[in-house]
Amino acid sequence: MLNFFRKNKTDSEDEKTNFWISYADVLAALLLMFILLLSVVMLDVKNTEIKALKDQQEAKNLKKQLDIKEEKIEKQKNEIEAKTQEIDKLLGVREEIIIALQQKFADTDLSLEIDSQTGAIRLPGGVFFDTDSTEITDEGIKFLESFIPQYVGILLGPDFKEYVAQIIIEGHTDDVGSYMYNLELSQNRAFEVVTQIYDGSFTDFEYKNRLRDYLTANGRSYSQPIKNQNGEINRERSRRVEFKFRLKDTEMINDIKNTLGE
Repeated sequence: MLNFFRKNKTDSEDEKTNFWISYADVLAALLLMFILLLSVVMLDVKNTEIKALKDQQEAKNLKKQLDIKEEKIEKQKNEIEAKTQEIDKLLGVREEIIIALQQKFADTDLSLEIDSQTGAIRLPGGVFFDTDSTEITDEGIKFLESFIPQYVGILLGPDFKEYVAQIIIEGHTDDVGSYMYNLELSQNRAFEVVTQIYDGSFTDFEYKNRLRDYLTANGRSYSQPIKNQNGEINRERSRRVEFKFRLKDTEMINDIKNTLGE
């Protein structure tokens, strides 16, 4: 019987021991779950912080890029405004040049036409060349010796030289004959005018050497005929030599296009 009580006592102690072991296991499991849950939460917080830092860095980079673009746009805007102001000024200069040319040749006996919009000066071809000829007549040489010094004196003088980009001599023909024949004829006539200006026998004039940096010559065949009011081609007026000037506004417009294209 004593053994019975001892056995029961032992069983009771074993049950208590098993109970505490099971309880400890549960606590250990709960603690492990808590640690795992805490780890997950901490990892999520860490990832959130990393993402926030990454987003913050991306935001800084984006802001920096936007600031650079804004600065570039502002710079381009200022450049365009400056160029536009210069173009507006050049448009006013063209009008001033045209007025100066009109005043200069108003009191002369030279037969010429001044385009009030472009400033192009038309010289009658019949004065310079015989039919199908590229040799300038004596009358044409006298005309040039009177015209060129006055014309160049205005364009390359102190008032306008900084605005002028090019002086162009153009030869034009009527529509009789083929395009290619008239193209060669008009080109040769324009070149002949330049040749005559720099011939040793031609009268000397101010800015003669400077003119070389601006002067160009070309022929247009019959591509730009002059027409009467009824629309018919005026062949006599179409046979002509024109003097034109180009201002630096074209170069500035190209600069603006390049700026916008950047």
